[in-house]
Amino acid sequence: MLRALVGLTAAILSCAVWSCGASATILYGYRSACISGCNNIGLLPGSPVGGVIGFQDNLVKPNATISTGELFAPGAVTQFGFGFGDQGVGGPSDRVPIDASVTFNSTTSAAVAFVIDAGSTAQEGTEAVISPTNWAVLVPLVPFGPVLGGPGTLTRITPIDEPAGAMVLASALVGLVVLRRRG
Repeated sequence: MLRALVGLTAAILSCAVWSCGASATILYGYRSACISGCNNIGLLPGSPVGGVIGFQDNLVKPNATISTGELFAPGAVTQFGFGFGDQGVGGPSDRVPIDASVTFNSTTSAAVAFVIDAGSTAQEGTEAVISPTNWAVLVPLVPFGPVLGGPGTLTRITPIDEPAGAMVLASALVGLVVLRRRG
C-alpha cells in the first residue's frame, strides 16, 4: 500500500512539474495603440488595438524562441486573432497564414522580442505586421497607405502553473498513510 501511494505521489509531482498528457495552448495578449491613419479603420489616434496568439505549451520555455516560418496554423501557433478598428486578422486557424518569431523572457510571462506577420497573402485580404516597437495594418484595394501604431506588448494570459497544489496533495496523501500505519 505504501509503495503504491509513493508511486502515485511521484506521478502527481512529475506531472505537476513536467506537464503530462496532451499538448495545450498557452495564450498571449497583444496590446498597443493606433498612431497614424487611424480614421481609415474607424479609430481615433490613441485608440487601443490588440489581439491574442496561442502557442503549443510544450514550446513555451524560458528564454526560448519559437519561429514558425510561413504556415497555416495549427502548428506551433494554435490560434490567433488581432483587431485593428474595423479590420481584423485571424479566423479559422487552418486557413489563415502566419509567420511568427517570438522570444520569451525568463519566466515566459511576456515576450522580449517578437515579429508576427499575419493575414492574407492574397490581394483581397488584410495583413498585419506586429513587433514590440510598432505595427502596421495593410488593407489592399484601398487608396490610403498602411495604418500605423506605436509600441506594443505581448504578455501571457494563460496562468503559469505552479506545482505547489500537487505537492500539498501529495504530502497530504503521504501523511494519511503514515497516520493510518500508526493507528
